[in-house]
Amino acid sequence: MSNIVGISGKKQSGKTSCGNFLFGSAMLSTGLVDYAEINQNGELIVPFEFGEGDTKPCIFPVDSMHQAMIDFMAENIWGEIKIYNFADNLKRLCVDILGLTERQCYGTEEEKSSLTHINLQDCVFDTMRSRKMTAREVMQYVGTDFLEEYIHRFG
Repeated sequence: MSNIVGISGKKQSGKTSCGNFLFGSAMLSTGLVDYAEINQNGELIVPFEFGEGDTKPCIFPVDSMHQAMIDFMAENIWGEIKIYNFADNLKRLCVDILGLTERQCYGTEEEKSSLTHINLQDCVFDTMRSRKMTAREVMQYVGTDFLEEYIHRFG
């Protein structure tokens, strides 16, 4: 039987860190790793074998989109735990269609606050202000105003 745990909170409140903790706990309980820790940045730290007997602490990329990591997690971890983020599809749209970088959508608060190539005047029709939008502003606009307008017009 599967359990679903929902975690909500304001930005930078520790949702991802909590998910990383649960992910590490599942890896420990299945014996996949000898230890799992959360660092000061909320990242999951597990042992990684670099060579014969050479093991070092390594940040485990829980949200990695690299095919090798997806294959590894599908085979070894996702039967126990899988993290779904509500905004994942929105972020993929912003990366794949609007041209934001992975770091601007999935990165630190500073990376999400970086300026994009998207001009505010191009997106917000009721203003004549013209300035570049931050990645967070783009994601907020697309996730709320744009989709609401699209559904109102075409829904």
